[in-house]
Amino acid sequence: MMRIGIVGYGNLGKRVESGLAVNPDMELAAVFTRGDRSEMQLKSRNVPLCSLEDAFEMKDTIDVMINCCGTASDLPETRPRLAENFNLIDSFHTHAMINAHFERVDRAARKGSKLSIFSVGWDPGIFSPAMPNYFADHDTIVHLTSREDNAKDQGGLPHSGFVIHRGTMGRHGTNNQRMENCLKDDSNPEFTAAVLIATARAAYRLGNRGEIGCRTVFNVVPASYL
Repeated sequence: MMRIGIVGYGNLGKRVESGLAVNPDMELAAVFTRGDRSEMQLKSRNVPLCSLEDAFEMKDTIDVMINCCGTASDLPETRPRLAENFNLIDSFHTHAMINAHFERVDRAARKGSKLSIFSVGWDPGIFSPAMPNYFADHDTIVHLTSREDNAKDQGGLPHSGFVIHRGTMGRHGTNNQRMENCLKDDSNPEFTAAVLIATARAAYRLGNRGEIGCRTVFNVVPASYL
């Protein structure tokens, strides 16, 4: 049985909590937050809600930590320290900072002989226009909607998008190639939570084989997620 910790109890953290309840090979060990715990109530029974500093006292009892803090400020600040002490998963996705963040996390994970997998999930997220650097180096058009339409169509935090890549191949570049990835879901936090949980399973297995350092999902054999 894998013992999982959650850092952060916002939309994503709550969805991870719910997702863990339907994965019989996992159990929620604790939830950690830097917020006001008096205003929070976990859905899970007999699971402690702790301050973030308490996490480091439990590093020998948690198999994998899932970091659900916000990317813009919390993740860059908290993740290297967490990566040194836990096998760690998160959904960091600020494009312009990914390489630097990877290097910091990789150094921390190797120092603590731990495994981290980051940039897990689907992006761009629906709040991307408000995030610095998110669309850096991309031509972007933003369409604004009315408050009424947003409440009607986006109340459940749905998400959809395409990632399209074009290129040419051959000695003279005469053969055109096109690859597309597509996603449409009713709840982006629930989708991301499910991917985080599957990746936590992979980290647990790879960590038990002695692998350390930072990975992306492209470095993980698909069978490890199942």
